[in-house]
Formats: sequence, C-alpha cells, structure tokens
Amino acid sequence: EVSVPEYWEPQPRDSNGKELVSHLVCLDPNKPNHKEEYKKISDHFLQTANQKILQIERVQNPSLFKQYIIKKQSLDEKNGSNEKILFHGTKGDKIKEINESGLNRNYAGIN
Repeated sequence: EVSVPEYWEPQPRDSNGKELVSHLVCLDPNKPNHKEEYKKISDHFLQTANQKILQIERVQNPSLFKQYIIKKQSLDEKNGSNEKILFHGTKGDKIKEINESGLNRNYAGIN
C-alpha cells in the first residue's frame, strides 16, 4: 500500500465531503515544518537557474503521487535508482489542469 508522505497537510474536502483531487500548499521557509523542504527545493532550482524564487508551492495530489511511486519502484528495480529532479515552466492557465491530471507529453510545447 502506497501512502502519501507524513509531512503532507490533510487533503481538503469539498462541500460533499469528498477529498479534493489536488491541493496547493505554499511553503513558508520560516515555518519549522516547511523549512527543510523549502531549502531542498530552492537549492535544486538555484543549481539550474539563476532566478529569484518568489514562492514555492507543494502540489498535493494523492492519486498522481501514488502512480509516481509505483512507476518509480518499477523503474528502480529495472534500472537502478537514477532519478533526476527537473523543473517545468508552463502558462498560468494550464497549472490547474497539470496539478489535477499530471504532465502529458502529447501536449509538449502547448502547455
């Protein structure tokens, strides 16, 4: 059974009590429970781009996270662990769709 990380915040629910598909958590580098995650992400980003970081948000999508873990475990068994952290820019109007459905290579160059 794959579960989401313990440090994730509880997933909000809609008015019917159903868990939201995705949830954005703004990481605050001054909060003790965000500090380490913020630093790790900002360090990775600054190694690849000389840009000022305005904000870092964690996308909490339990379904996509579980799919990722299952695929990662399969690839790790087959090829060994060789994961790379990459960053993806996109248009603002595509963010919600990507957060809820994931990146789709069929739309490369479009979003």
